Amino acid sequence: MKKSELQAMSLVELTGIYNKHAAKPIKKFSGSKEAAIAKVIGVLPKASSGAGSRPRVGSGEFIREKLRAGGYGKYAVIVELVKKTFPTSRATEKDVAWHANKLREQGEMLKSA
Repeated sequence: MKKSELQAMSLVELTGIYNKHAAKPIKKFSGSKEAAIAKVIGVLPKASSGAGSRPRVGSGEFIREKLRAGGYGKYAVIVELVKKTFPTSRATEKDVAWHANKLREQGEMLKSA
């Protein structure tokens, strides 16, 4: 929902939208309309980046995906892929080994090289 759409609404309508999305409903907004709009924006679900888009994946999940897929041989290869995908990552082979052990502990079968 756009801010311009919210600005066209009354405080009663804003209260309805807030209560639809908030964990704790309110009876009504008191104060300025701008403050009410800010609170409504704060509880609205964040828009996705597009249809069929994939959720953001961090370097840890990226490592686990590569371990599950297999075929990378040494952990150093996965570390290089992490560095290309996440340039600020400080992942090392020890991190890859840690994730591999966690997956094994959870009973996941890792594919070998």
